[in-house]
Amino acid sequence: MDEGTAALYAAIIGFTAAIIGAAVGGWASWKAARHSADAAVQVTVKQIKGQAANEHAHWVRQERRLAYGEVLRAYASLRAAVSRCQRHMIAGIPFINELRDAREKEGALISTVGVIYMLGPREVAEAATILSDEVQTVMHLNIEWAEALHVFMVRSDELVEIGGVGEADGEELDSLLEVADQAGDSATSAAASLSVGYGAFLKASQSVLLAQP
Repeated sequence: MDEGTAALYAAIIGFTAAIIGAAVGGWASWKAARHSADAAVQVTVKQIKGQAANEHAHWVRQERRLAYGEVLRAYASLRAAVSRCQRHMIAGIPFINELRDAREKEGALISTVGVIYMLGPREVAEAATILSDEVQTVMHLNIEWAEALHVFMVRSDELVEIGGVGEADGEELDSLLEVADQAGDSATSAAASLSVGYGAFLKASQSVLLAQP
């Protein structure tokens, strides 16, 4: 039995005792006792409701702190994975595992953002949505970059296997490489701008968590 329930039981018992005790004293005494005891019960009920509201607010605050923290950790993990993937692509070394890892980190971030919708408030949920959208844009551009690099490398290998690269082949490779470079510029630029969405989310979450209860 918690303290609030015990207090309510005590008030009800006091109410009953007062009514029984007043029964021998006449109608006027009974009404006075009932009024006094009923007032005590109402005060106790209000106190219990206030305690429950405070406990609920504390729970929401704690859950929000945990959820916001999960978003920040997922974002940091994603940024690291994206950076590794882009370094591999720039260096021209295999990047499939790094890209797969970045996609997994993207999914983890989107999942944590989903929890914010339930816990709120609206301004934090909106900031989290913007961050999630920016992350998905970055990953989409990275996939386009990876596909362009793959096309370039496959074509290069094909030309090497057939014994050389003519002038027309060289122009084709230059064109494919240009496409890959443009895709890379878009992907790296988008990744660099992620800090804007991150900063907005961080500011919104701090304003909620640091606000006076």
